[in-house]
Amino acid sequence: PFAFATRAAKAEAPAFGAGAKVTAEAGKALTRKAAGVKYKKPEDKAKAELPAVNVEFPPATAKNRPWRYDVRAEKEDGSLVLLKRVLSPDYHLPKVETGIKLAFFAKELPADAKVRFVVTPYECYGRAGSSIASGFVKLEG
Repeated sequence: PFAFATRAAKAEAPAFGAGAKVTAEAGKALTRKAAGVKYKKPEDKAKAELPAVNVEFPPATAKNRPWRYDVRAEKEDGSLVLLKRVLSPDYHLPKVETGIKLAFFAKELPADAKVRFVVTPYECYGRAGSSIASGFVKLEG
């Protein structure tokens, strides 16, 4: 009963709740390195912020809990710009309640195109759930 194949066959694909949305807003964000620094002055922190699209989405649910999310930045023609794989922050807990936030920095995205962000949840055996997507957004400047 504990074999990988047996458990994988019984696993349930994760799903987002009804009305779940991905929000994507152009703005600024700190890199992980800059986020760990303690700034003495607010203006020093502001200088460390870089142009980015901040993406946020709710957790998916499943019997075995979502393990990771694939977040794809896509152009209007559907072509892939960038894929980020995000480990679910609460994958080890029985119930996930916090939303997931991440940033796509301007240097990672094409300057001349609108992009949308498509999020697909995966459970620990690799089964994908249904995707949700944001509207198209373009970084200004």
